[in-house]
Amino acid sequence: MTDEQTTEKQKDAGETIGKLVGGGIIILIVWFLWSFFSSSGPSIASTPSTTTVATPVVQSDSQSSAYKLAVYDSHPNPNIATVAQYQSALNALKPLCTENESALAGEIWASWSNLESNGVTDETILSLMSHIQDSIPKSMGPTNCKGVMAAYLVLREPQP
Repeated sequence: MTDEQTTEKQKDAGETIGKLVGGGIIILIVWFLWSFFSSSGPSIASTPSTTTVATPVVQSDSQSSAYKLAVYDSHPNPNIATVAQYQSALNALKPLCTENESALAGEIWASWSNLESNGVTDETILSLMSHIQDSIPKSMGPTNCKGVMAAYLVLREPQP
């Protein structure tokens, strides 16, 4: 391998690391702003975690995380069946992630928004939750899902 090829590989690796770090920073900034302006912007309220994946208890009020994710995912007035889909997806992720439901929902929304702003329009919030769940091995204990989402963003976003 020539010095020129080595330099090119190092440049490519540096760009990839930069994208991972940049994606994580973007998620943190969006999450901070989202939390800070919760009275005027998106607000995810904590939902009691007394539900199971098989039989989710669905809060149809506008304060549940599942309801808000459904609204953000182009369902301006979701019915209880639609909210139940989002609650089931959240319930499936909760045992895999170290974040509480409110934080997890915020990270999901921030990741989906990041994809949308970078031209990835074939992903819904529901499909994003499914893809993140599929990315975490069942044998792995609870993990920080924000990191999993950051890696997913790097893979999904268009490369320059």
